[in-house]
Amino acid sequence: MQTRFKKILVLTLDASIVFFSVFIAYYLRIDSIYYPVNDELSLIFILTPFMAIFIFYLNGLYEIVNRHSNITTVVKIFKMVSIFVLIWALIVYLSGNAVVNVPRSVILIYWILLFLLLAALRVSIFFYFQNKIKDANKIIIYGAGSAGRQLISALNSEGTTKVVALIDDDKRLIGRSIFGIKIYSSSEVSLLCTKYNVKEVVLAIPSVGFTEKAKIISSLKHISNVSVRSLPSIDDLAKGVVSIKDIKNINIEDVLNRDKVKPDYYLLRKNIFNKVIMVTGAGGSIGTELCKQIVKLGAKKVILFEISEFALYKLEQDLQEIKSNCEIYPKLGSVLNQKHLDKIISFFKVETVFHAAAYKHVPLVESNPLEGLKNNALGTYYTVHSAIKNNVKNFVLISTDKAVRPTNVMGASKRIAEMIVQSITNDRIKFSIVRFGNVLGSSGSVIPLFSKQISSGGPVTVTHKNITRYFMTIAEAVELVIQAGSLEDSSLIYLLDMGKPIPIDQLARDMIILSGLKVKEGNYGDIEIKYTGLRPGEKMYEELLINNNVIKTKHPRIFAAREQFVNVKIIEEFIHVIEEKLDSSTPEEIKKQLIPIVEDYSPNLSKSKINS
Repeated sequence: MQTRFKKILVLTLDASIVFFSVFIAYYLRIDSIYYPVNDELSLIFILTPFMAIFIFYLNGLYEIVNRHSNITTVVKIFKMVSIFVLIWALIVYLSGNAVVNVPRSVILIYWILLFLLLAALRVSIFFYFQNKIKDANKIIIYGAGSAGRQLISALNSEGTTKVVALIDDDKRLIGRSIFGIKIYSSSEVSLLCTKYNVKEVVLAIPSVGFTEKAKIISSLKHISNVSVRSLPSIDDLAKGVVSIKDIKNINIEDVLNRDKVKPDYYLLRKNIFNKVIMVTGAGGSIGTELCKQIVKLGAKKVILFEISEFALYKLEQDLQEIKSNCEIYPKLGSVLNQKHLDKIISFFKVETVFHAAAYKHVPLVESNPLEGLKNNALGTYYTVHSAIKNNVKNFVLISTDKAVRPTNVMGASKRIAEMIVQSITNDRIKFSIVRFGNVLGSSGSVIPLFSKQISSGGPVTVTHKNITRYFMTIAEAVELVIQAGSLEDSSLIYLLDMGKPIPIDQLARDMIILSGLKVKEGNYGDIEIKYTGLRPGEKMYEELLINNNVIKTKHPRIFAAREQFVNVKIIEEFIHVIEEKLDSSTPEEIKKQLIPIVEDYSPNLSKSKINS
């Protein structure tokens, strides 16, 4: 109702300007007020406002929100006034004797006056609202390109945020203005934040690479009490214009100094396109992203094998939103049920299996070793043999860096899973093992935990000041997993290039600072970092190699390793032990059973009161 009233008010003001401008034009021309009486011109003068408003309406003038008027609006008014005055003049001069009462100079004065007054009305409304939001949230936009310009318009539309400066590294733009907002160099950001009391910088540089973006964020995170947010990538914005809802908080992946390598589309599609794919653990972090990419890569069918009903339901809903001809089959089940696995793989004639099902939370598996061992090792054994029995062509095991010289049951169980795959000799099926570190945003990652702790006011809990971890985005990890699974050599362990290990303490500090807060030191600051000590089975740092025998592959981010193979008989005997002899064992007894099987396994054998 309020918007409708504003439109009527502006329309009324326009009509008044159109009507009275005629008389002002006469006054300026003949130095007296003129109004025609009892002739055709009198009717023309009366109908003038209605004719003008009709022309303005048809040309979309009243679709423009006046408080966001800009140079485009002024140009539009110029065109519409020109059309209207031309039509008005033709009508006047075609009305017989009326022409003698309308000097040609009046037409020119009327045109100039009408344009100036209508434009001045819009400019006045614009500055009124600009002054009205002068006490609103003040921000700086980093990026004076197309995305930055669109973002200014979107923020002006919202009306509660004022852009006080633009930052750009293009020397040709520095010193210029966009919508009255001056463009500065990146070296002036800190001074501008202090000068205008800015609390937020928004990055509007969607086309910039990860490395360059990480450098920019790193330069901003040291500015006190200023949070940093960003627009998504250029691909995410390609569907439409920039809007306020596109602004997102900076994720820790944004500060990973790591540019994405262009994928090899032959490797991506080789085992996927027009094939029947099965993903175990489909509802997990890796499994979900695997399924999404598999559907997008044109698989014929994808079988979602998952033990969690809710995770399976949610995944199916998400996949249905992807436009694809791929047939999706959600199947509830456990990898410990080999008969069920046989039935599904046989029925769908599965060609490629991605085995992502695993328990991966180190402390939980440490306190429940038998269940972790069964799910991760025994589940892999059953899935592998179902794949062999039913003539699957490709089998890819998703492993972890925690399998290297493990200090916990989770890592040891995943190393046994690797050994199970390595022990198979079968020419009809190609086995691949892909080993990598932590993925950002997964259910087991510290990132969601830190975010929750920061939003709750802290403290942020870090186990040890010197602990480090490898990190990679889920999307990149999965893309590399698919490509590694398409490489030619069988039974190799493929290692993903995880970049440099990240100190978890620094990661926590970066997340606090990027939220616009300060790390609490003594009595000063906002969020405290609390060191809680290493958890059971936790290592200070992770490794990807058991021995230094890395081999390059055709992909620059994928390496391979040939590690010691284990006799099939040893694996079969240990599987029998898991199946038949460990049910009544204590956690310590289970851990001792792993020592002779897993190379360099160093368990924590402290006494536990809970039997697995």
